[in-house]
Amino acid sequence: MIEQLKKYWGYTAFKPLQHDIIESVLQGNDTLALMPTGGGKSLCYQLPAMIMKGSVLVVSPLIALMEDQVQQLSQRGIKAMYFKLETSNLSLHQQIDNCIHGNYKLVYVSPERLAHPTFREHLSQAHFSLIAIDESHCISSWGHDFRPTYRKLKELRDVFPLVPILALTATATPEVVSDIIENLEMKSPRCFKGSFDRPNISYQRWIIEDKKAAITQILKHNNQPSIIYCSTRNMTESWALFLQQQGLKADFFHGALTQEDKKEKLNKWKSEHIVHMVATTAFGMGIDKANVRSIIHIDLPESIEAYYQETGRAGRDGQPAQSILLFHPPEANNQLKKHQQQIPTTSEVEKMYKAIYNYFHIAKGEGQAETFPLELSHFASRYSLSKSRVKRLLILFEKAGVIALQYGQDQQKGIKIQSTVDQAKAYLTRNNSDPAMLLEFMMRHYPHMFLEKSIVQLNTIVTSLKWSSHRLFMGLTELEKNNLLKIQNTSPLSITILQPRNDYQNSVVIYKNILKVENRKEKQLKDILSFASGSNTCKRNQLLIYFGETPHKNCNQCFADSCRSEIAQEKNLDKKVASLLQKAPHSIQELKQKLYFEPEALQPILHKLLENQMIYEADNHQYVWNYE
Repeated sequence: MIEQLKKYWGYTAFKPLQHDIIESVLQGNDTLALMPTGGGKSLCYQLPAMIMKGSVLVVSPLIALMEDQVQQLSQRGIKAMYFKLETSNLSLHQQIDNCIHGNYKLVYVSPERLAHPTFREHLSQAHFSLIAIDESHCISSWGHDFRPTYRKLKELRDVFPLVPILALTATATPEVVSDIIENLEMKSPRCFKGSFDRPNISYQRWIIEDKKAAITQILKHNNQPSIIYCSTRNMTESWALFLQQQGLKADFFHGALTQEDKKEKLNKWKSEHIVHMVATTAFGMGIDKANVRSIIHIDLPESIEAYYQETGRAGRDGQPAQSILLFHPPEANNQLKKHQQQIPTTSEVEKMYKAIYNYFHIAKGEGQAETFPLELSHFASRYSLSKSRVKRLLILFEKAGVIALQYGQDQQKGIKIQSTVDQAKAYLTRNNSDPAMLLEFMMRHYPHMFLEKSIVQLNTIVTSLKWSSHRLFMGLTELEKNNLLKIQNTSPLSITILQPRNDYQNSVVIYKNILKVENRKEKQLKDILSFASGSNTCKRNQLLIYFGETPHKNCNQCFADSCRSEIAQEKNLDKKVASLLQKAPHSIQELKQKLYFEPEALQPILHKLLENQMIYEADNHQYVWNYE
């Protein structure tokens, strides 16, 4: 194993647990690996792929992550592929043939793709020596990122009954671990669990109202690589602009950026032309930068699991790092109330259900396993819904097991026929060319193009007409040149229907399932709110207890009540405050700017100095040393 490790990865030793997990896999055992973020999970299936015969099938939830891993493996000289949702170059059947006959060592696939029985049947001809399921916590209804399509992965057992399964995750409570084993029908699995303790990370919670002043203080004191997490795309842009105005090298990152922009920003951050990345949670999975010194949460994370996963991107080099959660209690409580207010009603669920099936012209009893392109703005406009509400409802419908959403770089276009029906027919009469054949095809298959823009995946046309991509492109260009149609680029979102249409019965069941999803989400929000609100227990120990580990001695870093006195004593905060006030009066804000520590730590010191009449508070809210 060491030979392959050194040959392909350039390492001479394994990280903790990697060797034992790989040994278990090579022995043919079902294996469950719980490894904290940055622990090297991917090596646990990539290295066995270079030793075992056949291929390793890797189930991964994100197309972007699959693309990144395939690219990295190719650079190491390892043959790897992933199944694309649609592609203008290869049909799905061609991709399956490549998988079966192409001698690939690693084959990546999404759980949504595996949910199709026909796809699994075709895939059964491939020779797999291992099935690796990444982010396996998604299979659990108790997990923080539950996805119903993961539940269907146990059906792989019927297709590959003798192939061992390796389930991997970075965040799992004991309940989630049990759920993974049960739902994947793992046979006497060997379980390897790394500790959730990251002793080099200081977990801090700052109770703060002025977040701009706090972030400026933090980053100017520690102007090294950092990630600042926000809850919305607009916030990432406004915060990045604010940090730039403070003279900091900052930029923003979110899911709406083009792939080119994402790659450019990521490369600049890795090379430290950008030091501070302000991002949504879209920035994280698959991001590997060893020297991140700070993770800052401007908003309350969605769960303790998400918080732990995001903070785990700091200090991967083993050097001291910090995670700071900026916590403003009224704001966090509003976040919980907002969630409760956004729970959809029965009528809203029923309306959305019918809208989805009507939009794609799906009749009763039909639609199962069909995939369609979806443009959010167009869909929202047609059914008089806000785009943000449509996004939320689609996510809830996905978690309820009705649909599967996939975001990829697959080519699709918005097309509207500009001519009248009579003008189009006249064009067909006069022409017997490729453009005429293409126009006739679209008139038959997309009749609504005469009334409104239709979203089509170009591969559907390529496959049906048995054309090359270049031939299709030339045909579309000619039709647009003759003002017969208008072409627009669209966002690469596709939706797979998982249930046949049954308006009343299904919408009732969906509503009940959505309520379960929302109740789980509410519990997770309450858990992270409790974590952020608590002042007594060491934060590191709170995390260990949550993930089922025995707490250690206090970290003496997090400013919890149990750690604060040790921190103050170690850093001589009281002497530093007294020294500053002896020189000149200071406001609390001025003290915070000159002395780097969590705001709550300042109050006991000032209170003690006031009590002993060593200082007094002036009318201008400055603290003045009492020289009498």
